[in-house]
Amino acid sequence: MFSLFANGLIFLISRAFYATKNTAIPALVSIFSVLILPPLAYLFVYLLKFPNAFSYFIAFVLRIEDMRNLAVVGLPLAISIDVLAQFILLMVFLKFKINEIRYKKLFLFFIKVFGATIFAMFLTYGARQLFGGFLGSATFIILFFQTAVAGGFGILCYAIVSHFLKLPEIGAFKNFLLA
Repeated sequence: MFSLFANGLIFLISRAFYATKNTAIPALVSIFSVLILPPLAYLFVYLLKFPNAFSYFIAFVLRIEDMRNLAVVGLPLAISIDVLAQFILLMVFLKFKINEIRYKKLFLFFIKVFGATIFAMFLTYGARQLFGGFLGSATFIILFFQTAVAGGFGILCYAIVSHFLKLPEIGAFKNFLLA
């Protein structure tokens, strides 16, 4: 649901701990996460079983008012909150472990990458719609070609926008290709 970014970053943050030869903190945070998930899931499934303020709020936020059994949303909601808690705990412990982390610089980098991604996503979708209108979707080869062209166009758009935003990874990638 809303914790996909945190789920991906947990592995990156764990690697930062491994680089400092500290495997205990990620392991303890993971154990805490595993222990907290079942009660959290049970609580959310229970609270979403019957009409109450919490179930109305979740249905409104997720725009699933017409859904008859909201209890099935309890487990993904619990997993999302658990993953966010694990991410926040790892970030807090990493800040204590490595004092030189510049969160402002990290946040600016995140905003630039997010902006480039959103821009490339819309352009990729537009390219896919454009090619899809001309070619249709009758066979696997046509769908594969549409995906390849739209994906390539999206990667190109992302690289161009990232270059204009002066993301250092694009320069490193360009140097790698030219070497």
